[in-house]
Amino acid sequence: MSGCKVADGYGTMLVTAVGLNTEWGLVMATISEDNGEETPLQVRLNGVATFIGKVGLAVAVLVFLILIIRFFTGHTEDKYGKPMFKAGKTSVGDAFNGIVKIFAIAVTIVVVAVPEGLPLAVTLTLAYSMRKMMADKALVRRLSACETMGSATTICSDKTGTLTLNQMTVVKAFIAGESREPPDTTEGLPPVIQALLVEGISQNTTGSVCKSKGSGEMEVTGSPTEKAILSWALKDPCRPNVREAVHICQKAGVKVRMVTGDNIYTAKAIATECGILQPGEDTEQYAIIEGRDFRSYSEDERLKFVDKICVMGRSSPTDKLYLVQALRKRGHVVAVTGDGTNDAPALHEADIGLSMGIQGTEVAKESSDIIILDDNFASVVKVVRWGRSVYANIQKFIQFQLTVNVAALTINFVAAISSGDVPLTAVQLLWVNLIMDTLGALALATEAPTDHLMIRPPVGRREPLITNIMWRNLIVQVTLSTKLQYSLYLHSRGMTF
Repeated sequence: MSGCKVADGYGTMLVTAVGLNTEWGLVMATISEDNGEETPLQVRLNGVATFIGKVGLAVAVLVFLILIIRFFTGHTEDKYGKPMFKAGKTSVGDAFNGIVKIFAIAVTIVVVAVPEGLPLAVTLTLAYSMRKMMADKALVRRLSACETMGSATTICSDKTGTLTLNQMTVVKAFIAGESREPPDTTEGLPPVIQALLVEGISQNTTGSVCKSKGSGEMEVTGSPTEKAILSWALKDPCRPNVREAVHICQKAGVKVRMVTGDNIYTAKAIATECGILQPGEDTEQYAIIEGRDFRSYSEDERLKFVDKICVMGRSSPTDKLYLVQALRKRGHVVAVTGDGTNDAPALHEADIGLSMGIQGTEVAKESSDIIILDDNFASVVKVVRWGRSVYANIQKFIQFQLTVNVAALTINFVAAISSGDVPLTAVQLLWVNLIMDTLGALALATEAPTDHLMIRPPVGRREPLITNIMWRNLIVQVTLSTKLQYSLYLHSRGMTF
């Protein structure tokens, strides 16, 4: 009777456990814990910001020291070509003003280095994608989940209702010693056999067939199996587009794993039909495993073979949680689909929890990051596509902003070392950043996803945010921009490069 709800009546109940000592209490305790972990993109952005900050501060300190030395050795000249400092002749006030000016130059360099528009661009990209994903049947509950899904390396999916229709149908029938395909015809059957068949079905089911009060159409009620028998149906078929969706994931480098409570033979058959299990994979060790077997291994043993698992049958919510934990420890970015209350711990533990909008319970939805409104696996693939688009747009903006910032930093650094002055003031640079950050972020943050995003491997956890190609583009663009700007700066002062 475990898991049943008392709707009405009288009875005597013995309470054996309360609170955290019950299964329900353990589930609620697990999902109420906030692990406070940062998303893969947040980790990368923090790393980039820290690196840029350190470089900018180091350059600013270096420029400050060089300019101080130039100033007190008499190499810094005013607009008339005279030294700004002469030992024993320059007043304390003039010397202090010179130091303040040098300090302002150093602060300007720090201002140039910091990518102030990056948080704005990230927020705009995530917010725009969140709105667009609603049209693709995905309700985003946590903004950062948009980009995390783009880094996903594996998806642990339920079978019933997500990969399949959750509508049982009969695919073959044996009547009077004969096999019938399709089984929904009684042509050629004697009337006596037809009568016995109808009577046998009606007497051995708790379901019912009735007319709808509103539309007058026939409705079949009962469990999925009873509905299947009453309407001549006994297999839960795959969703029409699920095989194509699984293929798109595999092509994109995202491994799809089926985790179901069904027996291992049913799970294997559906996984093969959906394309999750490829021909020959079923013979590999650990490719197909039962939940109790997975649970019996130690944590270290699970880590050794967890990458090989394609299908897990007869799995409990605890098995699903152990699978997610093992995959994450192996460095995977894990997405999990679930619809039941018992799925809440796994949804909470995963990098991206995807609950079902139709079949899902409220607890499952509260524990998830994204709600799939149509319970369709094809919609999960669309979320991956949008997530990769978010990541790509953020990369584009970072390259755009770093090109401008590094070029301005370089020109100010070179000019400060060579002439003791900077061509771009703090106010000018802030104005440039204001225009660049707002308009640039709007332009790059709203680019729609393309099919090209789904033919490259996922970035995972360890891929750097600034790739080698981005560094190459950055160096080439900064070099050309700096040479042009410095030539114009020298020309304005009557000099040549």
